[in-house]
Parts: sequence; structure tokens; C-alpha cells
Amino acid sequence: MTKIYIDTNIFFNVWNEEIDPKSGKALWKGSRELLKKTEKKEFEAITSITTIMEIVHVFRVRGKDYNEAIDDIKKLNISINAPDSWVMIKALEYQMEFELDPYDSIAFAIADTAGCEIFMTRDVKIIKNIKSKMRGAEPEEIL
Repeated sequence: MTKIYIDTNIFFNVWNEEIDPKSGKALWKGSRELLKKTEKKEFEAITSITTIMEIVHVFRVRGKDYNEAIDDIKKLNISINAPDSWVMIKALEYQMEFELDPYDSIAFAIADTAGCEIFMTRDVKIIKNIKSKMRGAEPEEIL
């Protein structure tokens, strides 16, 4: 079974029914399909506590209740990993090596140390920057 890391933007694609303004592509459809396959255990999926923290922050800033979002994630058979000191050291290294922001470097370090094969994200910069270490992909690329 393929082990994947699910980045924050995949969840928001679905909750916000996001459409790419340039191409008109319904981003939420591929992301929803990925999450459905994860729920059916077609992928072994993880995310991080920092991803959950980002989600809570965005909901709070928008004045929305984040509890339903957290409940959605709990239903999806996704393991939520927390960084230990080793992961944080790797995150700093990856932040510098791959030019990632702090949240993305923690997410990537968690994905790498957990043995993920694919980092699922809509962030093309992350996909490009990590390609020497791990495959980054948008949902449609593996569905």
C-alpha cells in the first residue's frame, strides 16, 4: 500500500470547493477523491499536528467553527503525527536545503521520517523543491 502525506491545502480544496482561477479546474474533485480513497484505506495516509494547527488557525481567522473540520479528518483513517526533536532537526535542515517555509519543512520532515512515498499537495513549489528527496504530487497524478 502506498504511504502518502496529505498537506493542508488538500483538505481546504474540499471544504471550500476550490477551483483554479486560471484553468477553471475543480481542484476539490481530485482532492475529494483522494480523501475518499484514504477513507477506504486504499492509501496509508498521514498528516501532522502542525497541519491540524494550520487548519484550526485558518478557521478561527475566518470566524468559523473548526470542530466539524477536525471531525472530518478523524473519519478519514489518517494518522496524525507529531514532530519529536529529531523531526524538528530534520525540518530545519530541510527548510534550508529545500527552501521551504517552517510549516512546510516540518510537514516534509514528518513525511520523510514516517517513510511516505508521496507528499500530496497543491503547492507546486514544494513539489519542485523536494523532488530530489521524495515525489510530490497533486491528487490527480495518482488517482
